[in-house]
Amino acid sequence: MRARLPLKQYIQSGKLFFRFLFILFVLIVCVFLVLPEMHAIAEDTHKIVIRPATKENAEETQDDVSDETEDLDTIAKQGSPYVRTDLPPADIVDGITDPEALKDFSFPEEAKLLRVVFPKIKECDACLVTDGEHSILIDTATAKMAPDVVKMIRRQGVTHLDAVYITHPHPDHGGGLGEILANFTVEKVWTSFSDLITQTAKDMKAYCEYYNVPLGHYGDGHVFTVGEAYFKTYATDDTIYTINDRSAAYRMQYGRAIMFFAADLERLSLRRLGNTVDAAELRMDIIKYPHHGKDPLVREFWQPAELRFAIVTSDATMRNGKQDIRDKHWPHAFTWDGEIELTTDGNTWVIRRLPDYPDNIEEEGTTQKNLIITQQ
Repeated sequence: MRARLPLKQYIQSGKLFFRFLFILFVLIVCVFLVLPEMHAIAEDTHKIVIRPATKENAEETQDDVSDETEDLDTIAKQGSPYVRTDLPPADIVDGITDPEALKDFSFPEEAKLLRVVFPKIKECDACLVTDGEHSILIDTATAKMAPDVVKMIRRQGVTHLDAVYITHPHPDHGGGLGEILANFTVEKVWTSFSDLITQTAKDMKAYCEYYNVPLGHYGDGHVFTVGEAYFKTYATDDTIYTINDRSAAYRMQYGRAIMFFAADLERLSLRRLGNTVDAAELRMDIIKYPHHGKDPLVREFWQPAELRFAIVTSDATMRNGKQDIRDKHWPHAFTWDGEIELTTDGNTWVIRRLPDYPDNIEEEGTTQKNLIITQQ
Protein backbone atom coordinates (compact mmCIF):
# COMPACT_ATOMS: atom_id res chain seq x y z
CA MET A 1 0.00 0.00 0.00
CA ARG A 2 1.45 3.36 -1.09
CA ALA A 3 2.14 5.99 1.52
CA ARG A 4 0.13 9.14 1.14
CA LEU A 5 1.91 12.43 0.45
CA PRO A 6 1.67 15.01 3.18
CA LEU A 7 -0.86 17.83 2.63
CA LYS A 8 1.96 20.34 2.26
CA GLN A 9 3.44 18.40 -0.67
CA TYR A 10 0.02 18.23 -2.33
CA ILE A 11 -0.25 22.01 -2.10
CA GLN A 12 3.25 22.50 -3.47
CA SER A 13 2.49 20.14 -6.37
CA GLY A 14 -0.69 22.08 -7.13
CA LYS A 15 1.21 25.36 -7.14
CA LEU A 16 3.74 23.95 -9.58
CA PHE A 17 0.92 22.69 -11.82
CA PHE A 18 -0.83 26.07 -11.89
CA ARG A 19 2.50 27.82 -12.50
CA PHE A 20 3.00 25.53 -15.47
CA LEU A 21 -0.48 26.39 -16.78
CA PHE A 22 0.19 30.10 -16.34
CA ILE A 23 3.50 29.94 -18.21
CA LEU A 24 1.83 27.94 -20.99
CA PHE A 25 -0.93 30.54 -21.24
CA VAL A 26 1.62 33.37 -21.47
CA LEU A 27 3.52 31.54 -24.22
CA ILE A 28 0.34 31.00 -26.23
CA VAL A 29 -0.60 34.67 -25.94
CA CYS A 30 2.90 35.69 -27.01
CA VAL A 31 2.72 33.42 -30.04
CA PHE A 32 -0.56 34.97 -31.22
CA LEU A 33 0.76 38.49 -30.64
CA VAL A 34 4.22 38.06 -32.11
CA LEU A 35 3.52 35.87 -35.16
CA PRO A 36 1.43 38.49 -37.01
CA GLU A 37 4.22 41.00 -36.51
CA MET A 38 6.78 38.55 -37.83
CA HIS A 39 4.54 37.84 -40.82
CA ALA A 40 4.22 41.57 -41.50
CA ILE A 41 7.99 41.93 -41.36
CA ALA A 42 8.32 39.03 -43.79
CA GLU A 43 5.78 40.66 -46.09
CA ASP A 44 7.78 43.89 -46.04
CA THR A 45 10.98 41.98 -46.71
CA HIS A 46 9.52 40.15 -49.70
CA LYS A 47 7.32 42.89 -51.15
CA ILE A 48 7.54 43.77 -54.82
CA VAL A 49 9.80 46.66 -55.62
CA ILE A 50 8.03 48.74 -58.24
CA ARG A 51 10.65 50.39 -60.40
CA PRO A 52 10.38 52.49 -63.54
CA ALA A 53 10.61 50.23 -66.58
CA THR A 54 13.82 51.68 -67.89
CA LYS A 55 15.92 49.81 -70.34
CA GLU A 56 18.63 49.32 -67.72
CA ASN A 57 16.55 47.59 -65.05
CA ALA A 58 14.63 45.61 -67.67
CA GLU A 59 17.94 44.12 -68.78
CA GLU A 60 18.61 42.98 -65.22
CA THR A 61 15.76 40.48 -65.53
CA GLN A 62 17.29 38.81 -68.57
CA ASP A 63 19.97 36.15 -68.68
CA ASP A 64 21.71 37.91 -71.56
CA VAL A 65 21.84 41.67 -72.19
CA SER A 66 21.66 40.93 -75.90
CA ASP A 67 18.17 39.51 -75.36
CA GLU A 68 16.74 43.02 -74.81
CA THR A 69 13.51 43.27 -76.79
CA GLU A 70 12.58 45.76 -79.45
CA ASP A 71 9.48 46.59 -77.43
CA LEU A 72 11.53 48.17 -74.65
CA ASP A 73 13.56 50.10 -77.21
CA THR A 74 10.32 51.40 -78.71
CA ILE A 75 9.07 52.51 -75.29
CA ALA A 76 12.36 54.26 -74.57
CA LYS A 77 12.28 56.13 -77.90
CA GLN A 78 8.66 57.20 -77.56
CA GLY A 79 9.04 58.16 -73.93
CA SER A 80 5.46 56.96 -73.41
CA PRO A 81 4.34 55.97 -69.92
CA TYR A 82 3.39 52.31 -69.63
CA VAL A 83 1.12 52.94 -66.65
CA ARG A 84 -1.43 55.77 -66.82
CA THR A 85 -3.59 56.22 -63.75
CA ASP A 86 -4.95 59.67 -64.58
CA LEU A 87 -7.42 58.56 -67.27
CA PRO A 88 -11.13 57.82 -66.75
CA PRO A 89 -12.25 54.18 -67.07
CA ALA A 90 -13.09 52.86 -70.51
CA ASP A 91 -16.70 52.22 -71.46
CA ILE A 92 -17.89 48.62 -71.70
CA VAL A 93 -20.40 47.29 -74.21
CA ASP A 94 -21.28 43.87 -72.81
CA GLY A 95 -22.64 41.83 -75.69
CA ILE A 96 -22.63 38.61 -73.66
CA THR A 97 -24.96 39.78 -70.90
CA ASP A 98 -26.96 41.92 -73.34
CA PRO A 99 -26.52 40.91 -77.02
CA GLU A 100 -28.89 43.71 -78.05
CA ALA A 101 -26.26 46.25 -76.94
CA LEU A 102 -24.11 45.32 -79.94
CA LYS A 103 -26.72 46.37 -82.51
CA ASP A 104 -26.38 50.09 -81.92
CA PHE A 105 -22.61 50.24 -81.48
CA SER A 106 -19.75 50.58 -83.94
CA PHE A 107 -16.17 51.77 -83.58
CA PRO A 108 -15.03 54.86 -85.51
CA GLU A 109 -13.74 53.95 -88.96
CA GLU A 110 -10.24 55.25 -88.23
CA ALA A 111 -9.97 53.43 -84.89
CA LYS A 112 -6.97 51.18 -84.28
CA LEU A 113 -8.45 48.10 -82.68
CA LEU A 114 -6.87 45.68 -80.25
CA ARG A 115 -8.37 42.22 -79.79
CA VAL A 116 -8.05 39.92 -76.80
CA VAL A 117 -9.42 36.46 -77.60
CA PHE A 118 -9.98 33.43 -75.38
CA PRO A 119 -10.56 30.00 -76.93
CA LYS A 120 -13.17 27.52 -75.76
CA ILE A 121 -11.21 25.90 -72.92
CA LYS A 122 -11.67 24.99 -69.27
CA GLU A 123 -9.37 24.54 -66.28
CA CYS A 124 -6.45 25.89 -68.31
CA ASP A 125 -5.32 29.23 -69.75
CA ALA A 126 -4.59 30.58 -73.22
CA CYS A 127 -5.23 34.02 -74.65
CA LEU A 128 -4.38 35.76 -77.93
CA VAL A 129 -3.67 39.51 -77.98
CA THR A 130 -3.41 41.08 -81.45
CA ASP A 131 -3.71 44.44 -83.19
CA GLY A 132 -3.65 42.87 -86.65
CA GLU A 133 0.07 43.47 -87.11
CA HIS A 134 1.57 42.22 -83.88
CA SER A 135 0.35 39.21 -81.91
CA ILE A 136 1.28 37.42 -78.71
CA LEU A 137 -0.08 34.37 -76.94
CA ILE A 138 -0.32 34.30 -73.15
CA ASP A 139 -0.12 30.65 -72.05
CA THR A 140 -0.89 27.67 -74.27
CA ALA A 141 -3.51 25.59 -72.40
CA THR A 142 -3.00 21.85 -71.90
CA ALA A 143 -1.66 19.56 -74.60
CA LYS A 144 -5.18 18.12 -74.94
CA MET A 145 -6.85 21.51 -75.50
CA ALA A 146 -4.04 23.13 -77.48
CA PRO A 147 -5.58 22.14 -80.87
CA ASP A 148 -8.58 24.34 -79.98
CA VAL A 149 -6.16 27.17 -79.24
CA VAL A 150 -4.59 26.67 -82.67
CA LYS A 151 -8.02 26.82 -84.34
CA MET A 152 -8.89 30.03 -82.50
CA ILE A 153 -5.63 31.71 -83.56
CA ARG A 154 -6.13 30.72 -87.19
CA ARG A 155 -9.72 31.98 -87.19
CA GLN A 156 -8.34 35.36 -86.06
CA GLY A 157 -6.18 35.43 -89.18
CA VAL A 158 -2.91 35.15 -87.25
CA THR A 159 -0.09 33.06 -88.69
CA HIS A 160 2.89 34.52 -86.80
CA LEU A 161 3.36 35.17 -83.08
CA ASP A 162 5.81 37.82 -81.92
CA ALA A 163 6.05 36.03 -78.57
CA VAL A 164 4.55 33.35 -76.38
CA TYR A 165 4.49 34.24 -72.69
CA ILE A 166 4.21 31.41 -70.16
CA THR A 167 3.04 32.63 -66.75
CA HIS A 168 4.30 29.55 -64.85
CA PRO A 169 5.45 26.00 -65.69
CA HIS A 170 2.29 24.00 -64.99
CA PRO A 171 0.79 21.75 -67.70
CA ASP A 172 -2.49 23.71 -67.80
CA HIS A 173 -0.56 26.82 -68.87
CA GLY A 174 2.51 25.58 -70.74
CA GLY A 175 1.51 22.05 -71.76
CA GLY A 176 0.33 23.08 -75.22
CA LEU A 177 3.53 24.83 -76.29
CA GLY A 178 4.58 22.03 -78.64
CA GLU A 179 1.30 22.30 -80.56
CA ILE A 180 1.71 26.08 -80.90
CA LEU A 181 5.31 25.87 -82.14
CA ALA A 182 4.32 23.16 -84.63
CA ASN A 183 1.66 25.36 -86.22
CA PHE A 184 2.98 28.94 -86.09
CA THR A 185 6.24 30.79 -86.51
CA VAL A 186 7.19 32.20 -83.12
CA GLU A 187 9.95 34.74 -82.55
CA LYS A 188 10.53 33.92 -78.90
CA VAL A 189 9.10 32.04 -75.92
CA TRP A 190 9.28 33.70 -72.53
CA THR A 191 9.01 32.09 -69.10
CA SER A 192 9.15 33.81 -65.71
CA PHE A 193 10.72 30.79 -64.00
CA SER A 194 14.46 30.36 -64.39
CA ASP A 195 15.16 28.60 -61.07
CA LEU A 196 12.45 25.95 -61.08
CA ILE A 197 12.53 22.64 -62.94
CA THR A 198 9.21 20.89 -63.48
CA GLN A 199 8.42 18.39 -66.18
CA THR A 200 6.49 21.11 -68.01
CA ALA A 201 9.56 23.37 -67.83
CA LYS A 202 11.72 20.58 -69.27
CA ASP A 203 9.21 19.98 -72.06
CA MET A 204 9.11 23.70 -72.89
CA LYS A 205 12.88 23.81 -73.18
CA ALA A 206 12.92 20.70 -75.35
CA TYR A 207 10.25 22.04 -77.72
CA CYS A 208 12.06 25.36 -78.08
CA GLU A 209 15.29 23.55 -78.92
CA TYR A 210 13.50 21.24 -81.38
CA TYR A 211 11.80 24.09 -83.25
CA ASN A 212 14.82 26.40 -82.88
CA VAL A 213 12.90 29.09 -81.01
CA PRO A 214 14.77 31.18 -78.41
CA LEU A 215 13.67 30.71 -74.79
CA GLY A 216 14.03 33.80 -72.60
CA HIS A 217 13.36 34.57 -68.96
CA TYR A 218 11.63 37.62 -67.51
CA GLY A 219 10.66 38.83 -64.08
CA ASP A 220 8.97 41.53 -62.05
CA GLY A 221 8.85 44.89 -63.82
CA HIS A 222 9.36 43.43 -67.31
CA VAL A 223 7.54 45.52 -69.93
CA PHE A 224 6.43 44.43 -73.39
CA THR A 225 4.05 45.73 -76.02
CA VAL A 226 1.56 44.69 -78.66
CA GLY A 227 1.44 47.67 -80.95
CA GLU A 228 0.45 50.56 -78.68
CA ALA A 229 -0.77 48.34 -75.85
CA TYR A 230 1.64 48.24 -72.91
CA PHE A 231 2.05 45.29 -70.56
CA LYS A 232 3.68 45.46 -67.15
CA THR A 233 4.67 42.29 -65.28
CA TYR A 234 4.11 41.61 -61.59
CA ALA A 235 5.93 38.57 -60.24
CA THR A 236 8.03 37.30 -57.38
CA ASP A 237 10.86 34.79 -57.45
CA ASP A 238 10.68 34.19 -53.69
CA THR A 239 10.43 30.44 -53.13
CA ILE A 240 8.37 30.89 -49.96
CA TYR A 241 5.43 31.19 -52.35
CA THR A 242 3.81 28.31 -54.23
CA ILE A 243 4.28 27.93 -57.97
CA ASN A 244 0.79 29.35 -58.54
CA ASP A 245 1.52 32.35 -56.32
CA ARG A 246 4.73 32.94 -58.28
CA SER A 247 2.80 33.17 -61.54
CA ALA A 248 3.54 36.21 -63.67
CA ALA A 249 0.56 38.58 -63.83
CA TYR A 250 0.22 41.41 -66.35
CA ARG A 251 -1.44 44.81 -66.40
CA MET A 252 -2.33 45.69 -70.00
CA GLN A 253 -3.20 49.27 -70.91
CA TYR A 254 -4.31 50.57 -74.29
CA GLY A 255 -5.46 54.15 -73.97
CA ARG A 256 -8.15 54.15 -71.27
CA ALA A 257 -8.73 50.40 -71.60
CA ILE A 258 -7.11 48.36 -68.83
CA MET A 259 -7.13 44.59 -68.40
CA PHE A 260 -5.39 42.50 -65.74
CA PHE A 261 -4.23 38.95 -66.47
CA ALA A 262 -4.02 37.25 -63.06
CA ALA A 263 -2.71 33.82 -64.15
CA ASP A 264 -3.09 31.37 -61.22
CA LEU A 265 -2.39 33.81 -58.39
CA GLU A 266 -3.75 32.72 -55.03
CA ARG A 267 -4.57 34.57 -51.82
CA LEU A 268 -1.02 35.33 -50.63
CA SER A 269 0.16 36.97 -53.85
CA LEU A 270 -3.13 38.76 -54.43
CA ARG A 271 -2.81 40.20 -50.92
CA ARG A 272 0.84 41.04 -51.62
CA LEU A 273 -0.16 43.00 -54.72
CA GLY A 274 -2.94 44.75 -52.85
CA ASN A 275 -0.51 45.81 -50.12
CA THR A 276 2.44 46.84 -52.31
CA VAL A 277 1.04 48.26 -55.56
CA ASP A 278 -0.52 51.69 -55.65
CA ALA A 279 -4.33 51.44 -55.58
CA ALA A 280 -4.69 53.59 -58.70
CA GLU A 281 -2.40 51.19 -60.58
CA LEU A 282 -4.57 48.22 -59.61
CA ARG A 283 -7.76 49.72 -61.02
CA MET A 284 -8.94 47.73 -64.02
CA ASP A 285 -11.88 47.36 -66.37
CA ILE A 286 -11.61 43.62 -66.96
CA ILE A 287 -9.80 40.77 -65.23
CA LYS A 288 -8.76 37.36 -66.43
CA TYR A 289 -9.86 35.81 -63.16
CA PRO A 290 -7.11 33.89 -61.33
CA HIS A 291 -6.89 30.11 -61.13
CA HIS A 292 -10.02 29.30 -63.11
CA GLY A 293 -12.36 30.77 -60.51
CA LYS A 294 -11.45 28.34 -57.76
CA ASP A 295 -11.09 30.85 -54.91
CA PRO A 296 -12.48 34.33 -54.14
CA LEU A 297 -10.37 37.44 -54.60
CA VAL A 298 -9.03 38.90 -51.36
CA ARG A 299 -10.38 42.26 -50.20
CA GLU A 300 -6.97 43.96 -50.46
CA PHE A 301 -7.02 43.23 -54.20
CA TRP A 302 -10.62 43.51 -55.34
CA GLN A 303 -11.46 46.77 -53.58
CA PRO A 304 -8.88 48.91 -55.45
CA ALA A 305 -9.45 46.88 -58.64
CA GLU A 306 -13.01 48.16 -59.06
CA LEU A 307 -13.37 45.53 -61.77
CA ARG A 308 -16.42 45.57 -64.02
CA PHE A 309 -16.10 42.30 -65.95
CA ALA A 310 -14.42 38.95 -65.31
CA ILE A 311 -13.29 36.26 -67.75
CA VAL A 312 -13.17 32.84 -66.07
CA THR A 313 -11.24 30.10 -67.88
CA SER A 314 -13.60 27.36 -66.77
CA ASP A 315 -17.22 26.24 -66.91
CA ALA A 316 -20.10 27.30 -64.68
CA THR A 317 -19.80 24.45 -62.17
CA MET A 318 -19.76 25.59 -58.55
CA ARG A 319 -16.49 26.81 -57.05
CA ASN A 320 -15.93 29.29 -54.23
CA GLY A 321 -14.48 31.91 -56.56
CA LYS A 322 -17.30 31.59 -59.08
CA GLN A 323 -19.88 31.89 -56.33
CA ASP A 324 -18.11 34.99 -55.02
CA ILE A 325 -18.32 36.54 -58.49
CA ARG A 326 -22.07 35.91 -58.50
CA ASP A 327 -22.49 37.18 -54.94
CA LYS A 328 -20.69 40.43 -55.81
CA HIS A 329 -22.77 40.77 -59.01
CA TRP A 330 -19.74 41.17 -61.24
CA PRO A 331 -20.62 40.65 -64.91
CA HIS A 332 -18.66 37.63 -66.13
CA ALA A 333 -18.29 34.99 -68.80
CA PHE A 334 -16.98 31.42 -68.83
CA THR A 335 -14.66 30.32 -71.63
CA TRP A 336 -16.15 26.81 -71.75
CA ASP A 337 -19.38 28.34 -73.06
CA GLY A 338 -17.56 29.41 -76.23
CA GLU A 339 -14.82 31.66 -77.58
CA ILE A 340 -14.77 35.18 -76.14
CA GLU A 341 -13.53 38.22 -78.04
CA LEU A 342 -12.81 41.55 -76.34
CA THR A 343 -12.16 44.40 -78.76
CA THR A 344 -11.11 47.92 -77.83
CA ASP A 345 -10.08 51.15 -79.49
CA GLY A 346 -8.62 52.40 -76.22
CA ASN A 347 -11.87 54.13 -75.20
CA THR A 348 -14.48 51.39 -75.30
CA TRP A 349 -14.48 47.64 -74.75
CA VAL A 350 -16.81 45.47 -76.80
CA ILE A 351 -17.26 41.99 -75.34
CA ARG A 352 -18.94 39.30 -77.40
CA ARG A 353 -19.24 35.55 -77.69
CA LEU A 354 -17.99 34.21 -81.02
CA PRO A 355 -20.18 31.69 -82.84
CA ASP A 356 -19.55 27.98 -82.37
CA TYR A 357 -17.73 26.18 -85.15
CA PRO A 358 -18.59 22.57 -86.04
CA ASP A 359 -16.01 20.09 -84.78
CA ASN A 360 -16.04 18.24 -88.09
CA ILE A 361 -14.63 21.18 -90.05
CA GLU A 362 -11.12 20.31 -91.14
CA GLU A 363 -8.68 23.16 -90.72
CA GLU A 364 -5.15 23.43 -91.97
CA GLY A 365 -2.66 22.70 -89.26
CA THR A 366 0.14 20.51 -88.10
CA THR A 367 0.07 18.16 -85.19
CA GLN A 368 3.07 18.49 -82.96
CA LYS A 369 5.74 15.87 -83.27
CA ASN A 370 5.99 13.60 -80.26
CA LEU A 371 9.28 14.35 -78.61
CA ILE A 372 10.81 11.82 -76.29
CA ILE A 373 11.82 13.87 -73.27
CA THR A 374 13.88 12.14 -70.63
CA GLN A 375 12.50 12.73 -67.15
CA GLN A 376 15.28 13.28 -64.68
